[in-house]
Amino acid sequence: MSEPTALIYPYGEVKLNGVLKQNIEDFQVFEYLGFEPSGEGEHLYLWIEKQGITTDQVNQKLARHYQVKPFHISDCGLKDAKAITRQWFSVHLPGYKGFPEDLNAEDFKVLNKSWSSKKLKKGVHKGNHFEITIRDLSGDNDQAKQQIEQVKTSGFANYFGEQRFGKGQRNVQNAIDAFITNKKLSRAKRSLYLSSLRSFLFNEVLVKRIQQQQWHQAIEGDCFMLDGTRSTFCDALDETTIKRCAEGDIHPVISLMGQGEPYNKGLAKQFENEVFSLYPEITQILIDQGVNRDKRALRQNVQNLEAEFVDNSLRLKFYLPKGCYATTMIQHFCHY
Repeated sequence: MSEPTALIYPYGEVKLNGVLKQNIEDFQVFEYLGFEPSGEGEHLYLWIEKQGITTDQVNQKLARHYQVKPFHISDCGLKDAKAITRQWFSVHLPGYKGFPEDLNAEDFKVLNKSWSSKKLKKGVHKGNHFEITIRDLSGDNDQAKQQIEQVKTSGFANYFGEQRFGKGQRNVQNAIDAFITNKKLSRAKRSLYLSSLRSFLFNEVLVKRIQQQQWHQAIEGDCFMLDGTRSTFCDALDETTIKRCAEGDIHPVISLMGQGEPYNKGLAKQFENEVFSLYPEITQILIDQGVNRDKRALRQNVQNLEAEFVDNSLRLKFYLPKGCYATTMIQHFCHY
């Protein structure tokens, strides 16, 4: 496989460095469901605060406590272990009257509960609120402040975060090796590997568009995603479209590689294909494995971003829609 391109960030050289997750309370994530449980049904919804424990470990403990099979426990997605996080879980408990006894442990506690007629599904939540402290800063605070303002006003490059790829991007090479040798994989491992491969190609295309100064503006053949939604459309590159893109109301999309016709056409499609052709093993694996092509906005706006430099630390508060990475946003102004 060709060597991956180093990620670049659009607001100039990043000259601030710091330490992320020095303390467990330095990284806090609060899931926003976007709807209220109905209060009726056979799925118990639990609003849980956890720290120092993975989402899967909470699932396992809930299954043991409520004496159900693991597949009767659901959540919207994984949250960091080395962090304080609040997220919803659902437990399928048909026939219960009232509420069963809560399970509270040293590493998590139930903050709220309700009932619903539907179980939680991956990605059903709307987004996440973050409160993050970066400590032991060194470098250029003033430049970082300018870059933070640029992120506020113009958004950030919507790279997939390092969590998607494993240490040293090991997931990508491991995935290639596994699929080429027809290694038997669990469903979870197969899904992880395929996601890593698609995410890798997306990041490579985005790097190239930033290099060409075409990440924040539309090019011929682009399709677009409406800001804050998954609603996608393809339209002629006229003055209105160019203006909406410049204002951050819509964002060009990049293909998540797979079988099926590309969303983008013309120059945008050609741009993607030139990058995909550099990694023929990966593109062929994704097609052979029957992965359907999808799309992702190449830019993301951040909501309610607050930044404060205090005592050689940077405190951040902000909201991101689901699927976006806080660490990616931070890398636009601070290395950690």
